[in-house]
Amino acid sequence: MPAPDAAAEHSHFEELSTACLQHIACISGTLEVSSQLARVSKGVRASLQMHDEARPLAVPIWCSPGPGSAEQSVVQWDERLGTLTRTDRPGHAFVVFSERLVNTSAIVQFHITSLDAIGGIEFGVVAAECDPSRGFEASRFKIERRCWFDGVGRMHTGGSIDGAHVGTTAVRITPHGERVRRGDQLGMAFVANPPALALLLNGRLAGPFVLLRRPCDELPGYRFFLRFDMVPGLQVRQVVQSPVPVDIKALARQPDVPPRPIGPNDPNLVVRSGGLDSRLHGVRLHALSPTVGHLRSTLCRMFMCEARLLELRATLFVGMGKPGSLGSFRSLRDDDEPLDAIGIHLAPNGSQLVDVFAFCPAMVV
Repeated sequence: MPAPDAAAEHSHFEELSTACLQHIACISGTLEVSSQLARVSKGVRASLQMHDEARPLAVPIWCSPGPGSAEQSVVQWDERLGTLTRTDRPGHAFVVFSERLVNTSAIVQFHITSLDAIGGIEFGVVAAECDPSRGFEASRFKIERRCWFDGVGRMHTGGSIDGAHVGTTAVRITPHGERVRRGDQLGMAFVANPPALALLLNGRLAGPFVLLRRPCDELPGYRFFLRFDMVPGLQVRQVVQSPVPVDIKALARQPDVPPRPIGPNDPNLVVRSGGLDSRLHGVRLHALSPTVGHLRSTLCRMFMCEARLLELRATLFVGMGKPGSLGSFRSLRDDDEPLDAIGIHLAPNGSQLVDVFAFCPAMVV
């Protein structure tokens, strides 16, 4: 049998089919391979179809924690299983993933394997630092440089990276998706051109695309991040995705699915406790027209705290707010005041656009 022709054995990339090139670009689970392929030639770049604004294709990636992430003692990363687990050690449970998002669309998905709390998991993107030597110590604590879904049906968009409202540092909050539950598959898709973020819930697009600022000198791209509340045992497992690009526009063409309804025994109010162990708590108020007093008495029983020691605050975190701040805090002292008059009620998707905070020196959570 004659020896195979070396030229035939080593075909030029331009001769490979689009499906083969896309498989090569996706099989590693990183963006580096697709970026290298796109630089081979204009023909290969066009054949990849991953940099076409008319048909954005996202590379499914496998993310690992990068610089600026919480220590293993706070969030445990199991590379073999692909799990992130919140421990009982106090600390900022913020995980920044290693892949930098600039010119290539990417998608990452997690399976929520343990969720013993309402909300409890935030997932989105954070602006990459201009100075790599600083890691993400600067960006991760500046919420105006983040865009994230909070697990209770809201999207937060920091003014520094907001592509729809340029020129402000305020954080915009809007109803988005729905409350996540244990067993859900939570995903994020970064669209490179034009820059945008899309939330995926159980394989479907959940809410509109959120426009982001284009990368520039002072904004050298984005990175996915995930943050846990102070609830030990919270866990997600990264989903091993098929090595084929995801057509973002095909996801957008899927028919809308209404949010799952809030059950008769599910919390109809969300309150965040203050302090080092700050976390969200679900509250069920049964009164037809609940007041601040109804909320106070319910929280006193929940936190085993005397009414005179419990301080309640609300922040009107709606619209663009006051530039440079999260919105003005307001103390809730009048027990007869209806919560609805303050704007504390559920949106159709089960979200609550006015944040309520509870502070008590003797709080037990």
